[in-house]
Amino acid sequence: MERKRSAAIPSEDVAASIEHEHIKRSRYQDTPPNSDASSSSTPACLPPALPVLPLMYHAALAAAHHAHFHFIQAAIPPSIVPPTDPSLVNMAMLTATGPQPFRHDPAAQSKAVALLMYALDLFRLGLGMTGLSDREKVAFGSGFATVAMKVLALAGSHTAPVDWARLQDDLGAVVERSLVICRENSYLRSAGHALELIHTRIVCRQHKLNQGRKLVRQYIASTSRHEVAHRYALHFQLLESAENDLDEFQSAANAFEAEASANRHVAIVQVIRLVRLRASFVQRMWDAVPFLLDGCAQCLDDDGKHDAWSMAFESQYLLLRALYEGRIGDDASVKAILKRVYAVMDLASELGVHRDLRRNGGVLELHLPGEDAGRSLLVQTTPPNVLWALAFLTAIVSRRDFLGPDKSCRNLTHIQSMKEFEGVTRADELWDTGFSAVHGPADALLIHRVLAALRAEVMLEEVAVLTWRSRFDDVFPLLDALLDLTREHDSLVTLAPQIALLHGYIFHLMGSASAAERYYRAVTLMIRPNSELGLAVDINLACVRGDMEQLGQDSSRRRRIETLADKGRLSGNANLRSACLFIDSLLDDHRASSKRKLTLSYEVAHKSNNTALRALVFAFTTAIHVYGNNEKQMKQLEAGWELARLLGGVESGVGMSALGLWYGVKLRDRYRMEGQLDKQAEMQRHVDAHLRRIDRIKFLARMRTR
Repeated sequence: MERKRSAAIPSEDVAASIEHEHIKRSRYQDTPPNSDASSSSTPACLPPALPVLPLMYHAALAAAHHAHFHFIQAAIPPSIVPPTDPSLVNMAMLTATGPQPFRHDPAAQSKAVALLMYALDLFRLGLGMTGLSDREKVAFGSGFATVAMKVLALAGSHTAPVDWARLQDDLGAVVERSLVICRENSYLRSAGHALELIHTRIVCRQHKLNQGRKLVRQYIASTSRHEVAHRYALHFQLLESAENDLDEFQSAANAFEAEASANRHVAIVQVIRLVRLRASFVQRMWDAVPFLLDGCAQCLDDDGKHDAWSMAFESQYLLLRALYEGRIGDDASVKAILKRVYAVMDLASELGVHRDLRRNGGVLELHLPGEDAGRSLLVQTTPPNVLWALAFLTAIVSRRDFLGPDKSCRNLTHIQSMKEFEGVTRADELWDTGFSAVHGPADALLIHRVLAALRAEVMLEEVAVLTWRSRFDDVFPLLDALLDLTREHDSLVTLAPQIALLHGYIFHLMGSASAAERYYRAVTLMIRPNSELGLAVDINLACVRGDMEQLGQDSSRRRRIETLADKGRLSGNANLRSACLFIDSLLDDHRASSKRKLTLSYEVAHKSNNTALRALVFAFTTAIHVYGNNEKQMKQLEAGWELARLLGGVESGVGMSALGLWYGVKLRDRYRMEGQLDKQAEMQRHVDAHLRRIDRIKFLARMRTR
């Protein structure tokens, strides 16, 4: 998500004026009244002594600036090492003396915090000196406030002996005093804008969101329409504070977009629409997504611009579009969109756009055209290393294709591409990113958590693929590694529902009903009621408990299953809709109507390229609705057998265990009836292999549940 950042340090013109003013004043103070400078006993060749105040100010700025050189070392865990293969280029990290090959520094985070604390002490000392001009007070106050916000962002996540409450109080007092001075002096209005942004963040940090929003609106109302940069920054602050309040968020976004549109600032409109689109995904507002996607499409730049923002906007819009098209089951559209995504991102790499964004951690400058536009805005976009990882992950989750051997299975090949260099700091790969002076140590921790979360998501997808391919010997070691990763990076709570649901799927497919039910019930305690995930869990619970068997004997149970199926059929999620159409066909006592629903279920699964669901629907169709002569029925069974085989284990000749065994027994009996003894013997060998695999699966299930 894009967000506006306030300036990290006071402007250079303010710093220069402080230095000039103090040098001038110190000269006057160093020369006795009514005396001539030439009569001084100081040798003419010696320069006058430099005043303390500007030295203190610039030392504080330098300390705060140099802190960001340590962020990349703090962001990368010790388990990620520089490549030892000479053919792989180690990523570079920016230092005070220029780019250097990456190396670990266990004390990087502590060094960064120490530099920021040193800067705070210098700013505090400067504020305590007597005889400061208003400009100097505001400069030291702004510097203190900017650095204090970076340090306070670490509260609760850093073990440094920092008195957080005192720092918070000092920050509030400094900002309020500095704001009063800025309001009394019109020439300090620019500095006052930065302080207003910090003031609103302080209030919101204290969990006073309503008061913070009221304050932001007051500042917007008091800011001239010509000072658009500051107005936009305040609007972004209002959006950020309203992320969890849907009505407030929509109201703020509408007002912001109307103002940006009136000013014809297309880039700002693009940011707003992208923020709204992302929020609709986060809040699961699926009805609004098509409208918001169309809104983003309308403001795409068709002039062939290749600037950093245009390419970043198009990439992120296309990724969200691919996710949505995958959700509704349009695999052909997803394929075309992903092709376009890779083309845009490859071009950005070739033109050096990604190189520059990697260097500064994804921060770019949006220029506001117009005579009265004022300063530009700094916008935090998704860093290229994260963007590439998201592109691969989008391809995995929006096109779940589990067919084929390991070397050609699309999902497995994408997963292996992401994991190939995840353990080394290779240039232009997962860990290659930088930071700029506007970032703080909390941003280093954030990128650390984001990359860990992306790795965990990839592992979740890999477990799902291996589960459907009946490779349970590989599933459990990977699950253990996934749990270790989420515990190490404090993301277990976030991913707990997905991990528990995946455990339920695994034990369900392994035939351990009690363990599967236990995990399914655990998921229901961790998610919102009446959600799509909750509906999927309820359906799985009904299956694992046997509630879908002999429905004619229990009318209340039948009505409950019908209610679940009706909810799923109305869902915009293609996978859920296909599954519930399948269930609906089981409930329909009319053979023709039941077959129509089953056909529709298969069509939805086929359009979305959900091969696993297609195989299951096809198996049921073959079992219940077989039609035609013997030759045609045999072709149906053989096609189903091949589909089950391609769903995994091609190398071992087993395939998806339960489904493969079902088809194997059917074909064996058919071959025996038709006197095809060679084929019968071959199929018997396959059945025996499936039975051995199923025995192994049962053994693994017992070992994991004892």
